[in-house]
Amino acid sequence: MRLLASWRPRPHPWPVWVYMTAATFLAVGVTVNAPRTHLPLNISDLVMFLVLAVVVEVMAVRVPKLGAVSGTLAVQITAIAVILGREAIIVMALAMVAAKLIRRQSIEGALLNGVFACIELAVALWVLRWAGVDNQFAYPDDLIDLFLAGGAKLVTNIILVNAVIILNGQARLRDVWWNSLRSIPISYITLMPIAVLMVIIYSSPVCRVGILLFIIPLLFARYSFLAYIELRQSHLETVEALAAALDAKDSYSKGHSDRVAELAKETAEVMGLRFGRVEEIEYAGRLHDIGKIGVPDALLNKPGPLTAEELGRVRQHATLGADMIKPVSFLRSVAEIVRYHHEWHDGGGYPGGRRGEQIPIGARILAVCDAWDAMTTDRSYRRALDPQEALQRLRAGAGTQFDPRVVEAFAKVLARRQADDSSPSSSLLVREAAATSEKQC
Repeated sequence: MRLLASWRPRPHPWPVWVYMTAATFLAVGVTVNAPRTHLPLNISDLVMFLVLAVVVEVMAVRVPKLGAVSGTLAVQITAIAVILGREAIIVMALAMVAAKLIRRQSIEGALLNGVFACIELAVALWVLRWAGVDNQFAYPDDLIDLFLAGGAKLVTNIILVNAVIILNGQARLRDVWWNSLRSIPISYITLMPIAVLMVIIYSSPVCRVGILLFIIPLLFARYSFLAYIELRQSHLETVEALAAALDAKDSYSKGHSDRVAELAKETAEVMGLRFGRVEEIEYAGRLHDIGKIGVPDALLNKPGPLTAEELGRVRQHATLGADMIKPVSFLRSVAEIVRYHHEWHDGGGYPGGRRGEQIPIGARILAVCDAWDAMTTDRSYRRALDPQEALQRLRAGAGTQFDPRVVEAFAKVLARRQADDSSPSSSLLVREAAATSEKQC
């Protein structure tokens, strides 16, 4: 009661409120009009699926770039397939709301998750009924129908969640849909076979006991994902420690490295690089100047132009940095990006005179981001350039110093940032709604 008394609706753009209201009425309508099961059904069956769905959703683990990792899709499709009626929709929606509240999500966000669950599962149920599955699921005759229902549920989830994100002005339409479409195979291929197995076990003599035993492998899966997150965190801490060593050496480098890392990550994402490669490039951005630890302070902070000998000393930082981090196992690929981030597209750079595709894509991205940030930042020997002028210089150097494809991708990043500065800030509800997206496995 205290929680209800303290709840106040959060501010959202009016299109979001219209959308949520319409979604709520739609959820009620499709649930009420969904066919009731005509199969023998015990209250114990409903309780079993309710408990299993809550446990699975509560155990969800947030994994970077994947969203909430859980077996929710498998449990929901199993419930729909074995009950074949709106009773399953209601129970699964209640389970979703309960799980979100247990995870301390806002009441508003939890209810929205329940609304989405009703719509998604109603679509899945109608697909099964349309396919002719109106009696007990039969393996293997109804196998394709079950996969169709799971796909329909997944696509509906993506549509509903992405609509909230887009209406809130949090992201561009193309980017939202591209990220969602890339996540579909992970959820579908991983969880639908589990759903099939659970349906088969439900029809066997072990029935409820067999399904409840699925909690055991889910617990092991959760432990594995937690171990992955801890390992990734240790990697981040290692990078931070190395970056801190450079910060103590050169006060300019901290802000510069942070900005280059973020710009490089966004540019890599625009170019459609896979997550692992994007992460490597982000690390390289943080560490691309780490070799300056071996360069005398007098050279780094010299107010005037450098002599040829001094310039040669400074240019050694790329090789020094690569050699410093290469012994760290997870940074070996990052080391090559650091080594070649001053190479030119036409072969006029250093240290190896590489050109074009010979230069790692991460190094080509860093070259653009590094140059732009350097041009737009005040230095001891010159004033910062206007961002547009800096971009013009990058384009002028495309094909000689810089990779033209990277320059254009970088220009899109700048345009996106400018657009984001004028858009409304993201809301808590959007983040909570996005947590329901089946970027899950």
